[in-house]
Amino acid sequence: MKKLALTTLLAAGILLSGCQAPGEQSPEVTSVQTQAALQTAAEPELPPTLAEEPERFTLAEYPCTTDNLRIDGNDPWLFDFRYSAACGFGKDGTYRDAEMYYGLKGELSSTQLSYWFYDYDLGGVTVKSAQLINDSSSRDILLKEKAITINTKELDAGLYYIKAELSDGSSAFLAFYTDGGDSMFCTVSGDKDSAKLHTERRKRLYDLIELFEVKPGNSYETMRLTYPRYPYDESYRCDTDLWIQLSSEITRPDWTDGRKLLTIYDWLSDNLAYDNYMADVLGERREVHYGDWTGTYNMYSTHVGVCWDFANVLITMCRAQKIPAVSIENDGASHMWVAVYIGNEWYEIDPTADVNDVVDGEDMTVITKAENPERYLGYFSLVPNGYGAQDMLTINHMLWTAERDSSGYCLRRPKIEYTTDSAGKIIMIL
Repeated sequence: MKKLALTTLLAAGILLSGCQAPGEQSPEVTSVQTQAALQTAAEPELPPTLAEEPERFTLAEYPCTTDNLRIDGNDPWLFDFRYSAACGFGKDGTYRDAEMYYGLKGELSSTQLSYWFYDYDLGGVTVKSAQLINDSSSRDILLKEKAITINTKELDAGLYYIKAELSDGSSAFLAFYTDGGDSMFCTVSGDKDSAKLHTERRKRLYDLIELFEVKPGNSYETMRLTYPRYPYDESYRCDTDLWIQLSSEITRPDWTDGRKLLTIYDWLSDNLAYDNYMADVLGERREVHYGDWTGTYNMYSTHVGVCWDFANVLITMCRAQKIPAVSIENDGASHMWVAVYIGNEWYEIDPTADVNDVVDGEDMTVITKAENPERYLGYFSLVPNGYGAQDMLTINHMLWTAERDSSGYCLRRPKIEYTTDSAGKIIMIL
């Protein structure tokens, strides 16, 4: 998994909602709205997960478009959930914020942090000790008990880490920032300043969610995506249409959302290749570098891309199957992954993590396997590797065990599917 410089893309003129090349006039239709999307807008149907009011969201008029969410004329980028996945507000007006790292999970409310360790003895790896650490101090905290709580109102403002030392010599981390009032998880942030900025953004996001009563149903649109990447031309069939069609070809209508999600995810893992050449050599989109805007480099044809591409494809296919999905970027905008709404909860999933094929040169037809077919760059190994220490944990972690291969990487569970219990919580079926 390589880092994708989003700023480079923006500087190169790649538009999130349009299809034109730099310098061209915007066409009359700058957003691609598919037939499926138009039908959804005309006759909105709530999927099974939204048939009843989600526990953590208030009801809103449906559908709610981004045009209704402009504030002082500014583009409501926060409503795309691009910078963080929001768990949302409860009926009592308090927020809930959840995050996990391998073996360690936490949940923040308005007044306290609850944390617990899970699968701590899976594969013989156990938690030896844990500490709460900030800039100036550290103290031991309890292990094994579930839902251990810390009153965040009693903590000084700053960045804190829960650090668990594991029996194999590795560590697990969970970071949160508190300003003496509200607290937010910020494992995506590397230092106090970026954690403070991340917290401010998330608090503003929650405020806007409450103000406009935003709910997951507002995330069905397939318009605000990066595809296609060539000038608008009716003679071309939009990439988005093709991905939507594929989502119906590889799933069945009677499947659960969880099964659809994992089927789509596994298809992407098996059929896509990561573009090392673009990420490491070009530093910009291939079509920008070569000046080719004919659609030659569309990912539906090439099956080659980077995290930005993979995330948008997964979002497109999930939304086509009535699964709310949004994109997330880490603090430095160097990596993008996805949040999906399953069982009345937002869960994060990273389609880049399991893509093992790579392209290292200019010829996109020359595809090779990554060095380790089980874990590309060891993204989800227990040892922090530069990515896992910065990015939030995703559903991917639930797909993997603490059992190691000969190279020290975690192995995937042989079979896994998701369903929900009566309270709407996800249950893993092995």
